[in-house]
Amino acid sequence: AGMMCAVEAAKRGRSVLILDHAAAPGEKIRISGGGRCNFTNIHASPKNFLSGNPHFCISALSRYTQRDFIALVERH
Repeated sequence: AGMMCAVEAAKRGRSVLILDHAAAPGEKIRISGGGRCNFTNIHASPKNFLSGNPHFCISALSRYTQRDFIALVERH
């Protein structure tokens, strides 16, 4: 979310600096949970996500898929 916010702010002419403790910005996102916590894991389905409301995961993730998110990032 922070990196997407930075991208949007930069597109609007704001000066942006991304600080990350990892060697590469966003590296922690890429490796989180062995791919299970990473929303862009295209091999995961709604049933793989933990939630107090499992119906929400199924509903939300069937409307906005991993591929939709990957396409959004690639456009930016």
